Amino acid sequence: MSFFDKLGRIGGKVAKAGAGKLLVISHDFHPGELVWEYPQRMIPYGSRIVVQPNQAAIVIRGGKVLAVLRQGEWPLDTAHVPGLRGVMQELYEGVPIPVRIVFVNVTEKDIAFGGQGNSKDGVPIQYRGKIHVVMPENDEDIKKFALKIAAEDKSFTTEELEERIRLYINDWVESFLGSFLSIDVHQGKARVKELLRSQVARELQENWYLRVKSIAVDVDIPEEWLRKLQESGYFQMLALAATNPQVAQFMQQYDLQRRLMDALAKAQGGNVVGLAAFLPMLQQFLQQAQQPQPVQAAGAAAVGAAAAQQQRGAGSQQSYTPRCPYCGRELPPSLRGAGFCPFCGKRILWCPRGHVAPAEARFCPVCGAQLEA
Repeated sequence: MSFFDKLGRIGGKVAKAGAGKLLVISHDFHPGELVWEYPQRMIPYGSRIVVQPNQAAIVIRGGKVLAVLRQGEWPLDTAHVPGLRGVMQELYEGVPIPVRIVFVNVTEKDIAFGGQGNSKDGVPIQYRGKIHVVMPENDEDIKKFALKIAAEDKSFTTEELEERIRLYINDWVESFLGSFLSIDVHQGKARVKELLRSQVARELQENWYLRVKSIAVDVDIPEEWLRKLQESGYFQMLALAATNPQVAQFMQQYDLQRRLMDALAKAQGGNVVGLAAFLPMLQQFLQQAQQPQPVQAAGAAAVGAAAAQQQRGAGSQQSYTPRCPYCGRELPPSLRGAGFCPFCGKRILWCPRGHVAPAEARFCPVCGAQLEA
């Protein structure tokens, strides 16, 4: 007898000495249960795994799926779980081997979700819904699903699995809603909901291998926020900016969208700061944009035309009425050059031609002259 044969016999005797009683492993799912893992992780080699209809049993070892077992009774050996080959020999029946046995209920399930995210412009958006899903049905999807839930070295109950899926949906929905402006959610609610349904179904299929049969979902702006947005004229401003490039430029130059949102977030009760507070600034900006601009050209005629334009501009200066760019109140001649508005207390700037501008402006909104803080 060779040395290796003797060594094999010795190893066999040692293994048999540690062999345990073979097990019969099965599970009866109760209603609503999705997954169940056999609590022991040292399973005697040769034990039997009983898989009932509408079930699948997954054998996992070292973070890899060794087998997906469907309806039937399956010995835990290399003949039925080829991935065990090289780990144990059939002569060592009963010796504990480190594997995990996870049962999956191939059934349907309702999963509720909901929460609150923010639109692209920072408006709270509430969402809620219910998804009717079908657990993975084919062996390949079951294998991928098992690897996903077994990625961490811990057992997952149905409740923990549902919570993971729910958190995944909530995170995805909030990110999705963050790509829309509040006016899009309010005025295009049906379109947003339809996109949400189709995208969530695709996400669950591609990342959780769950087939979605139906989705009920709703999105809303909270009533208090909706009231403030409507009373402030915020939606009207966004709609106007979408069709008028000059208004869009004005909003960008003065960071008006952020300033309005900050004001609305701080507004309490009926004290809503709205677009009316910025109308004087907007009117001045539009007046400047509508004035013909001097165009440089060769020749004395172009120079003369520019000079004439400047004279007309100087003449129109007499009809200019300075107003606070924040509260809109008229500033009397006695306050020309004042550093602060006496009505609202905001800091203001004056250009060399006597036009008033907000403190953060770099150029005059009326004549375009550079401002000094």
